[in-house]
Amino acid sequence: MAPKAKENKEFLLLFLFFLTIGTIFVQNPYTILMYELSLSIAESKIHWLTKMDKLIADTKKLDAVFAQSTDCNRVLFCFACKDDFAMDLQRIFFEYLIESYLGNTKKEYIKKSIKVKTEYYDILIGILTSFDRESEEKILRKILTVGENFSYDGYFYFRLQQLQDRWSEICTLAKENAFFFSNTDTLLELIRFLMSTIKPKIEKVVVTKGAQSTFAITNNDDTLIASSDDPDELLLHLIDIAPLEINLVGDILPKEQTKLLSNIFEEKFSNNTIELFKS
Repeated sequence: MAPKAKENKEFLLLFLFFLTIGTIFVQNPYTILMYELSLSIAESKIHWLTKMDKLIADTKKLDAVFAQSTDCNRVLFCFACKDDFAMDLQRIFFEYLIESYLGNTKKEYIKKSIKVKTEYYDILIGILTSFDRESEEKILRKILTVGENFSYDGYFYFRLQQLQDRWSEICTLAKENAFFFSNTDTLLELIRFLMSTIKPKIEKVVVTKGAQSTFAITNNDDTLIASSDDPDELLLHLIDIAPLEINLVGDILPKEQTKLLSNIFEEKFSNNTIELFKS
């Protein structure tokens, strides 16, 4: 898309966003006030954010409107809802920020620092990202405050130094012991140990494979948690969730992936006396 056309499209989206707010207000000038909240981030740092699909879906439950634009190399996400739902929007936004900072942002921080040659590099990064998540979440919940105009990267650089220091320690320790990573058995032993220490986001998950060869991870209520058509990406999702029990429905993974999955979660499951595979 040409730069001018892209700029016009983004302007139109924002115009429609504020037009929607204005229309609601005009229709109910005495009974409805609107609360607005925005998140901005440098375009070069957009990969720091966790996917916004769930955030947008959750805000729609509040009948909130959403728009996105890019200006001066910054991406702007705007949300607006009835003033009565302001606290709910802030709460949803707060939880998204927690997940995003301790998810993609931490992962990108670690990836930038740790460069090792191993076939299990992505798994190692995933494990280190999830490691000590519980403690970091407690810290972040005490520090984090949500304003109406939230600069994601600015807040990270100027307010989250405590988290950066902790992540830097993890990276330094990993780099000091990088020579162990060249040995597959030693690396897998480290990965198993780290996996056993991670608190699960969800205790039990079910993994199925659909007609489109897409893997789906659900909980006991059949709520979709994550999906992928790539077995390697599926494994990374499971590492992030860190469940105590995985129910693979049928023979859906290649043998090498099944073996690797069992290997990584071996200590976690044995510590909790929970069987890995059921059908």
